[in-house]
Amino acid sequence: MSTQKKRERLSAGIGVRSCLDIKTALESSKESGYEFLVVPIREPVEDGSSGKFMSLRDCYNSRADLTVETADWNTLVVFKTSPDINCDSKFPDVRRKSEEKLVAELSYASYLSVPAVVLPLQSTSNVNLARQVFDHCSAALSSFQIWVEVPVNSEQSATLNGEVTNIVKNGCSGDVDLVEPAEKHSEYNADIASWKKWHQFRSINSFSKRIGVLLRITENLPSSEDSWKNWLGEPIKALIIGTSVFITNKSGYPVLTQAHQHYICRLFTYFPNMQIVVSSDSSMNDLLSSPRQLSITAHYQYLNHLFTRRTPFDTIEDFAFGYENFLQVPLQPLADNLESQTYEVFEKDPVKYPKYQEAVQLAITDKRQTYPDRTLVLMVLGAGRGPLVSCCIEAAKQESLEDYVLYAVEKNPNAVLTLEYKLEHFWDDRVRLIASDMREADISEKADIIVSELLGSFGDNELSPECLDGAQSLLKPDAISIPSSYTSHIAPISSHVLHVECIHSREFDKISEHCLETPYVVRLVNYTQLGNVTPLFTYSHPNLSAKIDNRRHEVIEFEAKATSLVTGIAGYFDTVLYKDVGFSIVPDTHSDGLFSWFPIYFPLRIPVDVCKGDKITVHFWRCEDAHKVWYEWCLSEPVPTSIHNPRGRTYFIGK
Repeated sequence: MSTQKKRERLSAGIGVRSCLDIKTALESSKESGYEFLVVPIREPVEDGSSGKFMSLRDCYNSRADLTVETADWNTLVVFKTSPDINCDSKFPDVRRKSEEKLVAELSYASYLSVPAVVLPLQSTSNVNLARQVFDHCSAALSSFQIWVEVPVNSEQSATLNGEVTNIVKNGCSGDVDLVEPAEKHSEYNADIASWKKWHQFRSINSFSKRIGVLLRITENLPSSEDSWKNWLGEPIKALIIGTSVFITNKSGYPVLTQAHQHYICRLFTYFPNMQIVVSSDSSMNDLLSSPRQLSITAHYQYLNHLFTRRTPFDTIEDFAFGYENFLQVPLQPLADNLESQTYEVFEKDPVKYPKYQEAVQLAITDKRQTYPDRTLVLMVLGAGRGPLVSCCIEAAKQESLEDYVLYAVEKNPNAVLTLEYKLEHFWDDRVRLIASDMREADISEKADIIVSELLGSFGDNELSPECLDGAQSLLKPDAISIPSSYTSHIAPISSHVLHVECIHSREFDKISEHCLETPYVVRLVNYTQLGNVTPLFTYSHPNLSAKIDNRRHEVIEFEAKATSLVTGIAGYFDTVLYKDVGFSIVPDTHSDGLFSWFPIYFPLRIPVDVCKGDKITVHFWRCEDAHKVWYEWCLSEPVPTSIHNPRGRTYFIGK
């Protein structure tokens, strides 16, 4: 369980047009509840003219770095680049001067070691701007974050949405589909125009970890639900909301419309550490005048109220907090002996073991009906520290079963010590301990019921098929296996956050493809699902096939739900323990409170652009040889990718 603590109050900043007295502004904004400032690097010239800005030298003379502690510059002041910078202007002189200004401003921000610099995307195409930023970041001249400011709704989208609204106001019948399919498509494209600008910028910057999104909340929100989903996988660092977006309620306090409230609260659900910037066209001096300071305080209080109303991401948020988007290499309990603390975490699951006990009780009932005079033989294969043994004992007690024998089979010599302790202090002599790999165990009695918890995040990825198939000599011909079956599921997803994490997880002694050909167990939070979750491989036990072959190959077709970027494939599983008892980590059927498994993520080395409605065809293989099992995967549509992890070159599961 993570030791991180949830944030109890909203972290917010004030963004202003002008701020010369940083020290006073920091003190006053703190009194109003704000933690940081967003101020222009170069101050506007206050001579009644517009579009003119001070030189950096003049700005320094007005607010020298010595007037504020270095620690405050490092943590409490975010700079914003000048709005007259246009590195993608069609005019060479403007372009060249803009490049020079940008370099100077970024250099000045680096000198003061501010934590972040806001960079608005002002052109339709920002290729040259992206190149300048990439050049600065590549030179390792600074460590500050780049907050790329983009509006949630572009002007194009706002215009189109206004036209649709006017159609409604002009009295079209409610029974008529007001927007034709082509118009709906145009509306969707307009809604994601800002996302496309961001996508171009981050792609040119090679998915730099230093670049994030500052999402501007506009007066007109996107009308398409799909456009909202486009942002879920992006690195949103903060929202920026102009005071003009707020409306005044009957009591005279600033509030947001219901639509804006809903939009922001949903973002808080997916981005619990997201900050908010309240921006104003006023100078800091004007804003901190007595009536206006009271107003800006009310803005914070209202937004903090929305933050406290955020809906939890899911039922296991408290347990999993701090593990959002954190990559973990899957466990290999067959090849490696687990630690006691690992067993302990899984034993705390409030759902899994009650489900197992319920399944065992049903199996006992069925066996007693068939063989009323038989001494039932139960076996826990892979007993660990004994939670399933305790489940079986309790199940027998609930079913008033006295005549039974229970074997606990475990290969981990360290866990066997715990089992011996429990056998001596908690269990009776009906429990018999076998210290052996289940595939090599020599037990004269054959099992009526076998119980195991060998499932991984992908169902079969901890080699449950190989283990249980290898232990079939321990079973009676009509034995019951719990679980009786399990199925893996996949869906293509988009996640800038995960792709960046994969890139930066590379180990220096590994080949360059290693970090992008390894599946990871990860608590998926910031991602956009691009296709419906679909079943992949199913395994059933006991395996009654004449020739057992656990290799698999499936081809699954998906229809892209959004114009986006396929960065990888999300994997899940569900299982039938016995009859109608089971559990699932598939999103649509996830068992409430179940936390033993996070999903698994199979990355793509090179992300693939897709348009809404495109066919995404995924090929998936489960391969094996005498010593290992591994997965291979690729896309064949909309464009073909290379095979990932061929012959298990970067990742495999040892038998």
